[in-house]
Amino acid sequence: MRVLIFGGTTEGRWLAESLARAGVAVTLSVASEFGRQTAQSAQAAAATQTTRASQDAQATRAAQTAQATQEAQFAEATQLAKTAQAVETTQSAQADYEIITGPMTEPQMQQLLRDGGFTYVVDATHPYALSITEHVRTACAETTQTYLRLKRPPGQSSTDLVNVPDIAAAADWLKNTSGRVLLTTGAKQLEPFTQIANYAERFYLRILPAIDSLTRALELGFRPAHIYCMQGPFDYQMNRAILLTTQAKYLLTKDSGQIGGFEEKIQAALDLGVQVIVVARPLAEEGYSLEEIIDICLASAGEKPRLPELSEPLTSALPDGATASSQDVTSIAATSQTASSQPADQAAADQATSSQATVSSQAAATDQALADQPASSMQTRFFPLFSDLRGRSVLVVGGGRIAERRVKVLSSFGAAITLVSPSLSEALQSMAKQGQITWITREYQEGDITNTPNHRPFLVVAATSQRAVNQQVGVEARALDILVSVADSRDECTFYFPAIAENQSYIAGLVSTDGNHRAVKQTIQQIREVMN
Repeated sequence: MRVLIFGGTTEGRWLAESLARAGVAVTLSVASEFGRQTAQSAQAAAATQTTRASQDAQATRAAQTAQATQEAQFAEATQLAKTAQAVETTQSAQADYEIITGPMTEPQMQQLLRDGGFTYVVDATHPYALSITEHVRTACAETTQTYLRLKRPPGQSSTDLVNVPDIAAAADWLKNTSGRVLLTTGAKQLEPFTQIANYAERFYLRILPAIDSLTRALELGFRPAHIYCMQGPFDYQMNRAILLTTQAKYLLTKDSGQIGGFEEKIQAALDLGVQVIVVARPLAEEGYSLEEIIDICLASAGEKPRLPELSEPLTSALPDGATASSQDVTSIAATSQTASSQPADQAAADQATSSQATVSSQAAATDQALADQPASSMQTRFFPLFSDLRGRSVLVVGGGRIAERRVKVLSSFGAAITLVSPSLSEALQSMAKQGQITWITREYQEGDITNTPNHRPFLVVAATSQRAVNQQVGVEARALDILVSVADSRDECTFYFPAIAENQSYIAGLVSTDGNHRAVKQTIQQIREVMN
């Protein structure tokens, strides 16, 4: 049998993998190149899992056979070997399936259905992609194909949420407010928000890491420094980190359900006192769960309904399943020359994120109090902490002029510095040759914060010339509850990097409350003159 699946959603990929592992011929249709790349990454992950499962089965078979033979139980050894071989064969079933890429018109869908010989057509598109669902339904009706809708259960409702019927209503509601907004409804319907006063300053966008999404946002005038290009779903800590980074007063979201990380997003916002605006689903969905569709397809193929092991947790797709965890973070550069943020020797910061998904009542009360403060207050009330850095691990990302200044200061205080950069300034190269710093000679990679030679760092400094890399480092550090300085964005830092004056008796650190770096330079020079 053959099954055609429309949709580059997480559940669409899981369905394709499950059926392919069970021996069903699967074709997955995705609309964008980004969808194709994501599906291919999932296939690669499944192949890795299959290889490991096969190796484990081989080891188990060998151990069981050897043990049984040693006990002179030849018959049992033979049976154990056969059993292990059967397990190995089942687990090593490949999750290969065909991927076709590109948006389709309704006539193109009908032609594909007539030529494909599909037993079932599964609509696994996003619950808000109403027009695509209508096209698939119509194409199935015209070609007498069996249509199955893969239903995504909605998230839990709350009386603390503001529910609006559509994007236009959300924009109208926000027109009468003030304060920053974190928008997570995607890049396709941004135009209504451009009618809101000062929208470029107020709005922060979390959109997919796709060129067309980023281009659309930039063309509409949203600030490059306010755009997070990331692939979800996101867990509680990541949502909390981004809300704190943006100092958002409002969160605008769609009801993406459990599988889309809706509840983790809502809980993080409510814990911080952020008002949530939810755009309702266009229609109440009717259809089948992921488990039910797998059973239908396998029963039709003459197989006993069975759920093969997935490379991602299947239970996340079910109504009472486990919560989804954060995925890889991907950022796309919006050219640092166009960014309005200025490189800074010190940067304003918001409060560091909690590393616990369940916060104590005291921490929640503190977060609520901070959320109630105006942004200007949050940017000027920082406690000047003086810490002993001797032997403590510090990660610096970048190898240019700003990174050099940071490294020299941190090194003078005895920090154990690891630096990630494909190239270094002459001064930093000299320090690396002398063993004063550890140099990782490549671009920054996701996970470097916890995988550096000096282990989990006490501080992280993002000081590259690439806006997207600095942003990614900041988000990852905040999610790990590690203090971070992001050189080209005041809003993304969790500590100031101060200008320093010292003599044999005193050390003074100076930062600006409003980003006036010239004034800091002049003032610290005056302090140095007095101290010396």
